[in-house]
Amino acid sequence: MRRALLIIVPVALVGVAGALVARSARESDANFAYRQQHSASSEPRQVGRAVMRAREPGPGNNGTRALAGKCTPGNQGERRNPWVCRIRYASSRVVDYQVVIESSGAFHGVNPTGERLVSGCCIALPSAG
Repeated sequence: MRRALLIIVPVALVGVAGALVARSARESDANFAYRQQHSASSEPRQVGRAVMRAREPGPGNNGTRALAGKCTPGNQGERRNPWVCRIRYASSRVVDYQVVIESSGAFHGVNPTGERLVSGCCIALPSAG
């Protein structure tokens, strides 16, 4: 009986340890897959591209096109409002906007002086899951 326990107990411990390792590996794979599908790093690019589609605000809406843009999310709610976007236009002007994304995906932004407004549709941010 004692010999049987000397064989069964180590085998059982190895089995339990293997199960714990497999479970933790499965959880990390699920977390990795979730991060890939809901990548926070793609959201700023997505918002930046949407804001860049709006032409430079100006008289008659004949502003120049955007050449580059970078957006940084805020921390309010699942849409991470307010976003701060720095957009560089073909006119060489660089404008910082505070952008708010509505639940519909529409957005609107304003520069710090309130002189320049951008708006558009539609930004589809991943749900919080």
